Amino acid sequence: GHPILQYFIYKNIILHNLYGVDILREAVEIAKLRLFLKLMATVEANYRKPNLGLEPLPDLDFNIRAGNTLIGYASKVEIDSISGLFINEDVKRKILEECDTIAMAFQRFREIQLENLTEYLDFKKAKDELSSRLRILKSGLDRILFSEHYAEQVYEEWHTTHQPFHWFAEFYGIIHDKGGFDVIIGNPPYVEYRTNVDYQLSVFGFKTLKCGNLYSFVLERSDAIARKFSYLGMIVPMSLTSIRDFHTLRNYLAHSYTNSWITNHSIRPIPLFNGISQRVSIFIGYKNYNPQPMIYTTNYLRYKGDSKALFETIEYGLSQKEMSIDSIIPKIGNTFQVSIWHSISKDTNSLNAYFRNSSNYQLHIKDYGETYWIFPFSFAPYLTPVKSYKTLAVESEEIKKILAVVYNSSLFYWYHTIISDCWHFGKWHMQKFPFDLNHLENNHKLTLLKTHETLMDSYIENRIERFDKRINSNLY
Repeated sequence: GHPILQYFIYKNIILHNLYGVDILREAVEIAKLRLFLKLMATVEANYRKPNLGLEPLPDLDFNIRAGNTLIGYASKVEIDSISGLFINEDVKRKILEECDTIAMAFQRFREIQLENLTEYLDFKKAKDELSSRLRILKSGLDRILFSEHYAEQVYEEWHTTHQPFHWFAEFYGIIHDKGGFDVIIGNPPYVEYRTNVDYQLSVFGFKTLKCGNLYSFVLERSDAIARKFSYLGMIVPMSLTSIRDFHTLRNYLAHSYTNSWITNHSIRPIPLFNGISQRVSIFIGYKNYNPQPMIYTTNYLRYKGDSKALFETIEYGLSQKEMSIDSIIPKIGNTFQVSIWHSISKDTNSLNAYFRNSSNYQLHIKDYGETYWIFPFSFAPYLTPVKSYKTLAVESEEIKKILAVVYNSSLFYWYHTIISDCWHFGKWHMQKFPFDLNHLENNHKLTLLKTHETLMDSYIENRIERFDKRINSNLY
Protein backbone atom coordinates (compact mmCIF):
# COMPACT_ATOMS: atom_id res chain seq x y z
CA GLY A 1 0.00 0.00 0.00
CA HIS A 2 0.88 3.67 -0.08
CA PRO A 3 1.61 5.35 3.24
CA ILE A 4 -0.15 8.61 2.35
CA LEU A 5 -3.15 8.21 0.07
CA GLN A 6 -3.57 11.90 -0.79
CA TYR A 7 0.09 12.12 -1.82
CA PHE A 8 -0.33 9.07 -4.08
CA ILE A 9 -3.45 10.52 -5.70
CA TYR A 10 -1.73 13.81 -6.51
CA LYS A 11 1.34 11.96 -7.78
CA ASN A 12 -0.83 9.79 -10.02
CA ILE A 13 -2.63 12.84 -11.42
CA ILE A 14 0.63 14.67 -12.11
CA LEU A 15 2.23 11.72 -13.88
CA HIS A 16 -0.81 10.76 -15.98
CA ASN A 17 -2.62 14.03 -16.61
CA LEU A 18 -0.28 17.03 -16.55
CA TYR A 19 2.05 17.88 -19.42
CA GLY A 20 3.77 21.06 -20.50
CA VAL A 21 6.20 22.64 -22.93
CA ASP A 22 8.16 25.90 -22.70
CA ILE A 23 10.97 27.24 -24.82
CA LEU A 24 12.85 28.36 -21.68
CA ARG A 25 14.50 25.55 -19.74
CA GLU A 26 14.36 27.67 -16.59
CA ALA A 27 10.58 27.85 -16.89
CA VAL A 28 10.43 24.07 -17.26
CA GLU A 29 12.38 23.56 -14.04
CA ILE A 30 10.24 26.10 -12.18
CA ALA A 31 7.08 24.29 -13.32
CA LYS A 32 8.44 20.99 -12.00
CA LEU A 33 9.40 22.61 -8.71
CA ARG A 34 5.93 24.08 -8.22
CA LEU A 35 4.37 20.63 -8.77
CA PHE A 36 6.81 19.11 -6.26
CA LEU A 37 5.88 21.78 -3.71
CA LYS A 38 2.19 21.02 -4.27
CA LEU A 39 2.89 17.37 -3.54
CA MET A 40 4.90 18.11 -0.41
CA ALA A 41 2.13 20.36 0.91
CA THR A 42 -0.15 17.31 1.17
CA VAL A 43 2.01 15.45 3.72
CA GLU A 44 3.64 15.77 7.09
CA ALA A 45 7.05 14.24 7.61
CA ASN A 46 7.30 11.26 9.97
CA TYR A 47 10.81 11.37 11.40
CA ARG A 48 10.50 7.83 12.83
CA LYS A 49 10.16 6.26 9.39
CA PRO A 50 12.70 5.77 6.59
CA ASN A 51 12.78 8.71 4.16
CA LEU A 52 10.51 10.57 6.64
CA GLY A 53 7.66 8.28 5.60
CA LEU A 54 7.54 9.80 2.11
CA GLU A 55 7.37 8.13 -1.26
CA PRO A 56 9.86 9.39 -3.87
CA LEU A 57 8.89 12.47 -5.80
CA PRO A 58 7.76 11.77 -9.38
CA ASP A 59 10.23 12.13 -12.22
CA LEU A 60 8.66 14.70 -14.57
CA ASP A 61 11.43 14.93 -17.17
CA PHE A 62 9.11 13.46 -19.81
CA ASN A 63 5.97 15.32 -18.73
CA ILE A 64 7.34 18.86 -18.61
CA ARG A 65 9.72 19.51 -21.50
CA ALA A 66 11.74 22.24 -23.15
CA GLY A 67 11.24 23.10 -26.80
CA ASN A 68 9.62 25.41 -29.32
CA THR A 69 5.87 24.85 -29.38
CA LEU A 70 5.64 26.11 -32.96
CA ILE A 71 8.54 24.27 -34.65
CA GLY A 72 8.20 20.55 -35.32
CA TYR A 73 5.82 17.81 -36.40
CA ALA A 74 2.55 17.97 -34.45
CA SER A 75 0.30 15.41 -36.15
CA LYS A 76 0.28 12.23 -38.20
CA VAL A 77 -0.82 14.29 -41.20
CA GLU A 78 2.44 16.21 -40.96
CA ILE A 79 4.45 12.98 -40.64
CA ASP A 80 2.64 11.56 -43.67
CA SER A 81 3.49 14.68 -45.69
CA ILE A 82 7.25 14.47 -45.04
CA SER A 83 9.21 14.48 -48.27
CA GLY A 84 12.85 14.34 -49.25
CA LEU A 85 15.52 12.45 -51.14
CA PHE A 86 15.75 9.57 -48.64
CA ILE A 87 12.16 9.68 -47.36
CA ASN A 88 9.83 6.87 -48.41
CA GLU A 89 6.89 4.99 -46.97
CA ASP A 90 9.19 2.57 -45.16
CA VAL A 91 10.91 5.46 -43.34
CA LYS A 92 7.55 6.89 -42.28
CA ARG A 93 6.39 3.46 -41.08
CA LYS A 94 9.51 3.07 -38.93
CA ILE A 95 8.94 6.53 -37.43
CA LEU A 96 5.42 5.53 -36.38
CA GLU A 97 6.63 2.20 -34.99
CA GLU A 98 9.29 3.93 -32.91
CA CYS A 99 6.76 6.47 -31.66
CA ASP A 100 4.58 3.58 -30.51
CA THR A 101 7.49 1.88 -28.77
CA ILE A 102 8.43 5.09 -26.96
CA ALA A 103 4.82 5.63 -25.87
CA MET A 104 4.80 2.15 -24.28
CA ALA A 105 8.16 2.84 -22.61
CA PHE A 106 6.80 6.11 -21.24
CA GLN A 107 3.76 4.30 -19.86
CA ARG A 108 5.97 1.69 -18.19
CA PHE A 109 8.17 4.46 -16.74
CA ARG A 110 5.11 6.06 -15.11
CA GLU A 111 3.84 2.73 -13.77
CA ILE A 112 7.17 1.95 -12.11
CA GLN A 113 6.97 5.24 -10.21
CA LEU A 114 3.49 4.37 -8.90
CA GLU A 115 4.18 0.76 -7.88
CA ASN A 116 6.01 1.86 -4.72
CA LEU A 117 9.04 -0.17 -5.76
CA THR A 118 12.25 0.32 -3.80
CA GLU A 119 14.55 -1.09 -6.47
CA TYR A 120 16.35 1.93 -7.96
CA LEU A 121 17.88 -0.10 -10.80
CA ASP A 122 14.45 -0.86 -12.30
CA PHE A 123 13.64 2.85 -12.33
CA LYS A 124 17.02 3.80 -13.80
CA LYS A 125 16.84 1.14 -16.50
CA ALA A 126 13.37 2.28 -17.57
CA LYS A 127 14.43 5.93 -17.69
CA ASP A 128 17.65 5.25 -19.57
CA GLU A 129 15.81 3.20 -22.20
CA LEU A 130 13.15 5.85 -22.67
CA SER A 131 15.72 8.67 -22.82
CA SER A 132 17.86 6.85 -25.37
CA ARG A 133 14.99 5.96 -27.70
CA LEU A 134 13.48 9.42 -27.51
CA ARG A 135 16.83 11.11 -28.12
CA ILE A 136 17.45 9.03 -31.26
CA LEU A 137 13.94 9.61 -32.62
CA LYS A 138 14.09 13.37 -31.93
CA SER A 139 17.47 13.63 -33.61
CA GLY A 140 16.16 11.86 -36.70
CA LEU A 141 13.06 14.04 -36.91
CA ASP A 142 15.15 17.18 -36.37
CA ARG A 143 17.38 16.19 -39.30
CA ILE A 144 14.39 15.48 -41.52
CA LEU A 145 12.77 18.80 -40.63
CA PHE A 146 16.01 20.65 -41.26
CA SER A 147 16.57 18.98 -44.63
CA GLU A 148 12.96 19.56 -45.67
CA HIS A 149 12.70 23.27 -44.85
CA TYR A 150 15.97 24.80 -43.62
CA ALA A 151 18.79 23.12 -45.56
CA GLU A 152 20.36 26.45 -46.55
CA GLN A 153 21.27 27.14 -42.89
CA VAL A 154 23.96 25.65 -40.63
CA TYR A 155 22.39 22.77 -38.72
CA GLU A 156 23.92 23.47 -35.30
CA GLU A 157 22.98 27.15 -35.42
CA TRP A 158 19.49 26.31 -36.67
CA HIS A 159 18.96 23.77 -33.90
CA THR A 160 19.98 26.30 -31.24
CA THR A 161 17.73 29.09 -32.49
CA HIS A 162 14.70 26.97 -33.46
CA GLN A 163 14.72 24.35 -30.65
CA PRO A 164 12.30 22.01 -32.51
CA PHE A 165 9.73 20.07 -30.52
CA HIS A 166 7.78 17.25 -32.16
CA TRP A 167 4.44 17.00 -30.35
CA PHE A 168 3.41 13.92 -32.30
CA ALA A 169 6.49 11.94 -31.28
CA GLU A 170 7.04 13.20 -27.74
CA PHE A 171 3.39 12.86 -26.67
CA TYR A 172 2.43 10.10 -29.11
CA GLY A 173 0.21 8.30 -26.62
CA ILE A 174 -1.92 11.43 -26.29
CA ILE A 175 -1.79 12.95 -29.78
CA HIS A 176 -2.21 9.70 -31.75
CA ASP A 177 -3.82 7.18 -29.42
CA LYS A 178 -6.27 9.54 -27.71
CA GLY A 179 -6.73 12.12 -30.46
CA GLY A 180 -5.09 14.96 -28.51
CA PHE A 181 -5.24 16.74 -25.17
CA ASP A 182 -8.50 17.23 -23.26
CA VAL A 183 -7.59 20.66 -21.84
CA ILE A 184 -4.91 23.11 -22.96
CA ILE A 185 -4.11 26.24 -20.95
CA GLY A 186 -1.35 28.79 -21.31
CA ASN A 187 -0.03 32.31 -21.50
CA PRO A 188 1.69 32.45 -24.92
CA PRO A 189 4.34 35.03 -25.85
CA TYR A 190 3.05 38.40 -27.08
CA VAL A 191 5.80 38.88 -29.67
CA GLU A 192 5.65 40.48 -33.09
CA TYR A 193 6.77 37.77 -35.49
CA ARG A 194 8.01 40.01 -38.31
CA THR A 195 10.47 42.01 -36.20
CA ASN A 196 11.38 40.14 -33.01
CA VAL A 197 11.74 36.46 -33.98
CA ASP A 198 14.84 34.87 -35.46
CA TYR A 199 13.22 31.69 -36.76
CA GLN A 200 11.06 30.99 -39.80
CA LEU A 201 7.48 29.80 -39.39
CA SER A 202 5.97 30.31 -42.83
CA VAL A 203 6.95 26.77 -43.87
CA PHE A 204 4.38 25.33 -41.44
CA GLY A 205 1.41 26.88 -43.18
CA PHE A 206 -0.12 28.66 -40.21
CA LYS A 207 -3.47 30.06 -41.29
CA THR A 208 -3.09 33.00 -38.90
CA LEU A 209 0.35 34.00 -40.17
CA LYS A 210 -0.92 37.42 -41.32
CA CYS A 211 -1.77 38.31 -37.73
CA GLY A 212 1.97 38.66 -37.22
CA ASN A 213 2.10 37.76 -33.51
CA LEU A 214 3.36 34.54 -31.95
CA TYR A 215 0.37 34.20 -29.66
CA SER A 216 -1.98 33.69 -32.62
CA PHE A 217 0.22 30.82 -33.88
CA VAL A 218 0.23 29.24 -30.41
CA LEU A 219 -3.58 29.26 -30.35
CA GLU A 220 -3.60 27.63 -33.77
CA ARG A 221 -1.04 25.00 -32.74
CA SER A 222 -3.05 24.32 -29.57
CA ASP A 223 -6.07 23.57 -31.71
CA ALA A 224 -4.00 21.12 -33.76
CA ILE A 225 -2.96 19.05 -30.72
CA ALA A 226 -6.37 19.08 -28.97
CA ARG A 227 -8.96 16.35 -29.29
CA LYS A 228 -12.56 16.93 -30.23
CA PHE A 229 -14.76 18.03 -27.31
CA SER A 230 -11.75 19.61 -25.55
CA TYR A 231 -11.22 22.98 -23.89
CA LEU A 232 -8.69 25.72 -24.59
CA GLY A 233 -7.87 28.53 -22.16
CA MET A 234 -5.36 31.25 -23.06
CA ILE A 235 -4.40 34.67 -21.67
CA VAL A 236 -3.73 36.87 -24.72
CA PRO A 237 -3.56 40.56 -25.68
CA MET A 238 -6.84 42.35 -26.30
CA SER A 239 -5.96 42.50 -29.99
CA LEU A 240 -7.70 39.10 -30.15
CA THR A 241 -11.07 40.84 -29.98
CA SER A 242 -10.36 44.39 -31.06
CA ILE A 243 -7.65 44.80 -33.71
CA ARG A 244 -8.85 44.43 -37.28
CA ASP A 245 -5.63 42.75 -38.44
CA PHE A 246 -6.51 39.75 -36.25
CA HIS A 247 -9.72 38.87 -38.09
CA THR A 248 -8.15 35.64 -39.44
CA LEU A 249 -7.53 34.45 -35.88
CA ARG A 250 -11.08 35.31 -34.82
CA ASN A 251 -12.45 33.44 -37.83
CA TYR A 252 -10.22 30.47 -37.10
CA LEU A 253 -11.34 30.24 -33.47
CA ALA A 254 -15.01 30.69 -34.39
CA HIS A 255 -14.73 27.76 -36.82
CA SER A 256 -12.97 25.51 -34.29
CA TYR A 257 -14.86 26.25 -31.07
CA THR A 258 -18.60 25.76 -30.62
CA ASN A 259 -18.73 28.00 -27.57
CA SER A 260 -16.25 30.67 -26.55
CA TRP A 261 -16.07 32.89 -23.48
CA ILE A 262 -13.87 36.00 -23.50
CA THR A 263 -13.13 38.28 -20.54
CA ASN A 264 -11.51 41.69 -21.20
CA HIS A 265 -9.29 43.34 -18.59
CA SER A 266 -8.14 46.92 -18.13
CA ILE A 267 -4.84 48.05 -16.60
CA ARG A 268 -6.52 50.85 -14.61
CA PRO A 269 -6.79 51.20 -11.69
CA ILE A 270 -4.93 47.87 -11.22
CA PRO A 271 -3.78 45.44 -13.95
CA LEU A 272 -4.95 41.85 -13.79
CA PHE A 273 -1.36 40.70 -13.19
CA ASN A 274 0.69 42.75 -10.74
CA GLY A 275 3.51 44.69 -12.36
CA ILE A 276 2.42 43.88 -15.93
CA SER A 277 0.88 46.82 -17.76
CA GLN A 278 -0.87 44.83 -20.46
CA ARG A 279 -4.54 44.89 -21.43
CA VAL A 280 -5.49 41.25 -21.85
CA SER A 281 -8.37 39.01 -22.83
CA ILE A 282 -8.83 35.53 -21.41
CA PHE A 283 -10.15 33.19 -24.07
CA ILE A 284 -11.88 29.93 -23.13
CA GLY A 285 -13.16 27.75 -25.96
CA TYR A 286 -15.01 24.45 -26.24
CA LYS A 287 -13.78 22.56 -29.30
CA ASN A 288 -16.46 21.15 -31.55
CA TYR A 289 -17.91 21.95 -34.95
CA ASN A 290 -20.98 24.16 -35.07
CA PRO A 291 -22.09 26.17 -38.12
CA GLN A 292 -23.35 28.85 -35.69
CA PRO A 293 -20.73 29.26 -32.94
CA MET A 294 -21.72 31.13 -29.79
CA ILE A 295 -19.31 33.79 -28.49
CA TYR A 296 -19.85 35.29 -25.03
CA THR A 297 -17.93 38.38 -23.88
CA THR A 298 -17.65 40.65 -20.88
CA ASN A 299 -17.49 44.41 -20.59
CA TYR A 300 -14.15 46.17 -20.35
CA LEU A 301 -13.44 45.06 -16.78
CA ARG A 302 -11.79 47.21 -14.12
CA TYR A 303 -11.08 46.23 -10.55
CA LYS A 304 -9.25 47.58 -7.53
CA GLY A 305 -7.51 44.60 -6.04
CA ASP A 306 -9.18 41.24 -5.43
CA SER A 307 -9.10 39.34 -8.71
CA LYS A 308 -10.97 36.43 -7.10
CA ALA A 309 -13.91 38.72 -6.33
CA LEU A 310 -13.77 40.03 -9.89
CA PHE A 311 -14.14 36.58 -11.44
CA GLU A 312 -16.94 35.64 -9.05
CA THR A 313 -19.04 38.57 -10.30
CA ILE A 314 -18.31 38.42 -14.04
CA GLU A 315 -21.25 38.77 -16.41
CA TYR A 316 -21.19 37.53 -20.00
CA GLY A 317 -23.26 38.71 -22.90
CA LEU A 318 -23.88 36.88 -26.16
CA SER A 319 -21.99 38.58 -28.97
CA GLN A 320 -24.43 38.99 -31.82
CA LYS A 321 -23.22 38.98 -35.41
CA GLU A 322 -24.99 42.22 -36.27
CA MET A 323 -23.08 43.97 -33.46
CA SER A 324 -19.69 43.29 -35.04
CA ILE A 325 -17.85 46.14 -36.75
CA ASP A 326 -15.09 45.23 -39.22
CA SER A 327 -15.01 41.71 -37.71
CA ILE A 328 -14.10 42.88 -34.17
CA ILE A 329 -15.87 41.32 -31.18
CA PRO A 330 -17.48 44.15 -29.16
CA LYS A 331 -16.93 44.06 -25.41
CA ILE A 332 -20.57 44.03 -24.31
CA GLY A 333 -21.31 41.92 -21.27
CA ASN A 334 -24.88 42.62 -20.16
CA THR A 335 -28.34 43.35 -21.53
CA PHE A 336 -28.23 47.01 -20.50
CA GLN A 337 -25.22 47.67 -22.70
CA VAL A 338 -26.80 45.63 -25.50
CA SER A 339 -29.79 47.96 -25.35
CA ILE A 340 -27.50 51.02 -25.56
CA TRP A 341 -25.75 49.51 -28.56
CA HIS A 342 -29.01 48.82 -30.38
CA SER A 343 -30.27 52.30 -29.54
CA ILE A 344 -27.31 54.16 -31.04
CA SER A 345 -27.15 51.72 -33.96
CA LYS A 346 -30.54 52.92 -35.16
CA ASP A 347 -28.57 55.66 -36.90
CA THR A 348 -27.54 53.83 -40.03
CA ASN A 349 -25.20 56.67 -41.00
CA SER A 350 -21.89 57.18 -39.23
CA LEU A 351 -19.77 60.25 -38.61
CA ASN A 352 -17.57 59.22 -41.52
CA ALA A 353 -19.84 61.34 -43.76
CA TYR A 354 -18.46 64.52 -42.20
CA PHE A 355 -14.75 63.86 -42.68
CA ARG A 356 -12.76 65.25 -45.61
CA ASN A 357 -9.36 64.47 -47.05
CA SER A 358 -8.40 68.09 -46.45
CA SER A 359 -10.07 71.32 -45.32
CA ASN A 360 -9.50 74.40 -43.21
CA TYR A 361 -11.56 72.92 -40.38
CA GLN A 362 -9.56 70.49 -38.28
CA LEU A 363 -9.96 68.45 -35.12
CA HIS A 364 -6.88 67.53 -33.10
CA ILE A 365 -6.60 64.27 -31.16
CA LYS A 366 -3.97 62.15 -29.45
CA ASP A 367 -3.47 58.94 -31.41
CA TYR A 368 -3.23 56.69 -28.40
CA GLY A 369 -6.21 55.97 -26.33
CA GLU A 370 -7.74 54.99 -23.07
CA THR A 371 -5.02 55.57 -20.47
CA TYR A 372 -5.38 59.35 -20.41
CA TRP A 373 -7.98 59.56 -23.16
CA ILE A 374 -7.50 61.21 -26.55
CA PHE A 375 -8.61 64.74 -25.66
CA PRO A 376 -10.32 65.88 -28.87
CA PHE A 377 -9.66 69.59 -29.40
CA SER A 378 -11.19 71.99 -31.91
CA PHE A 379 -8.05 74.13 -31.62
CA ALA A 380 -4.35 73.40 -32.07
CA PRO A 381 -3.45 71.85 -28.71
CA TYR A 382 -0.61 72.94 -26.45
CA LEU A 383 1.52 69.99 -27.37
CA THR A 384 5.06 69.75 -28.64
CA PRO A 385 6.21 67.13 -31.18
CA VAL A 386 7.17 64.98 -28.20
CA LYS A 387 3.46 64.40 -27.64
CA SER A 388 1.79 62.59 -30.52
CA TYR A 389 -1.42 63.94 -31.98
CA LYS A 390 -3.25 63.89 -35.29
CA THR A 391 -5.31 66.41 -37.23
CA LEU A 392 -8.57 65.37 -38.85
CA ALA A 393 -10.21 67.47 -41.57
CA VAL A 394 -13.99 67.93 -41.36
CA GLU A 395 -16.73 69.56 -43.41
CA SER A 396 -17.29 72.91 -41.68
CA GLU A 397 -16.64 75.03 -38.60
CA GLU A 398 -19.97 74.06 -37.07
CA ILE A 399 -19.36 70.38 -37.70
CA LYS A 400 -15.93 70.68 -36.13
CA LYS A 401 -17.37 72.12 -32.91
CA ILE A 402 -20.18 69.58 -32.70
CA LEU A 403 -17.81 66.66 -33.29
CA ALA A 404 -15.43 67.98 -30.64
CA VAL A 405 -18.26 67.70 -28.12
CA VAL A 406 -19.46 64.30 -29.39
CA TYR A 407 -15.97 62.81 -29.20
CA ASN A 408 -15.51 64.14 -25.66
CA SER A 409 -18.76 62.52 -24.54
CA SER A 410 -19.04 59.57 -22.16
CA LEU A 411 -21.11 57.79 -24.83
CA PHE A 412 -18.26 57.88 -27.34
CA TYR A 413 -15.78 56.87 -24.62
CA TRP A 414 -17.96 53.83 -23.90
CA TYR A 415 -18.18 53.08 -27.63
CA HIS A 416 -14.40 53.32 -27.96
CA THR A 417 -13.78 50.89 -25.10
CA ILE A 418 -16.15 48.41 -26.76
CA ILE A 419 -14.66 48.34 -30.25
CA SER A 420 -10.95 49.08 -29.61
CA ASP A 421 -8.09 47.50 -27.70
CA CYS A 422 -8.33 50.58 -25.44
CA TRP A 423 -4.86 51.78 -26.31
CA HIS A 424 -4.42 52.30 -30.04
CA PHE A 425 -6.65 54.96 -31.46
CA GLY A 426 -7.35 55.21 -35.18
CA LYS A 427 -9.36 57.48 -37.38
CA TRP A 428 -11.68 54.57 -38.14
CA HIS A 429 -12.81 54.45 -34.48
CA MET A 430 -14.16 57.96 -34.90
CA GLN A 431 -15.58 57.46 -38.36
CA LYS A 432 -17.55 54.32 -37.41
CA PHE A 433 -19.45 56.00 -34.58
CA PRO A 434 -23.16 55.77 -35.57
CA PHE A 435 -24.36 59.34 -35.29
CA ASP A 436 -26.31 61.25 -37.95
CA LEU A 437 -26.14 65.01 -37.38
CA ASN A 438 -29.07 65.49 -39.74
CA HIS A 439 -31.30 64.02 -37.04
CA LEU A 440 -30.39 66.74 -34.54
CA GLU A 441 -33.03 69.32 -33.68
CA ASN A 442 -31.88 72.97 -33.86
CA ASN A 443 -32.09 73.39 -30.10
CA HIS A 444 -29.88 70.33 -29.65
CA LYS A 445 -27.33 71.77 -32.07
CA LEU A 446 -27.31 75.04 -30.13
CA THR A 447 -26.78 73.14 -26.89
CA LEU A 448 -23.84 71.25 -28.37
CA LEU A 449 -22.28 74.45 -29.73
CA LYS A 450 -22.62 76.16 -26.36
CA THR A 451 -21.15 73.13 -24.63
CA HIS A 452 -18.24 73.26 -27.07
CA GLU A 453 -17.28 76.78 -26.00
CA THR A 454 -17.42 75.87 -22.33
CA LEU A 455 -15.43 72.70 -22.81
CA MET A 456 -12.65 74.19 -24.91
CA ASP A 457 -12.32 77.14 -22.51
CA SER A 458 -11.98 74.65 -19.67
CA TYR A 459 -9.22 72.76 -21.51
CA ILE A 460 -7.29 76.00 -21.99
CA GLU A 461 -7.79 77.28 -18.45
CA ASN A 462 -6.89 73.99 -16.76
CA ARG A 463 -3.88 72.95 -18.81
CA ILE A 464 -0.83 72.06 -16.75
CA GLU A 465 2.62 73.26 -17.69
CA ARG A 466 5.61 71.13 -16.82
CA PHE A 467 9.27 70.86 -17.76
CA ASP A 468 10.29 68.03 -20.08
CA LYS A 469 14.01 67.26 -20.18
CA ARG A 470 13.67 65.53 -23.56
CA ILE A 471 13.12 68.93 -25.19
CA ASN A 472 14.75 71.04 -22.45
CA SER A 473 11.65 73.19 -22.33
CA ASN A 474 8.08 73.38 -21.02
CA LEU A 475 5.12 71.58 -22.53
CA TYR A 476 1.45 71.36 -21.67
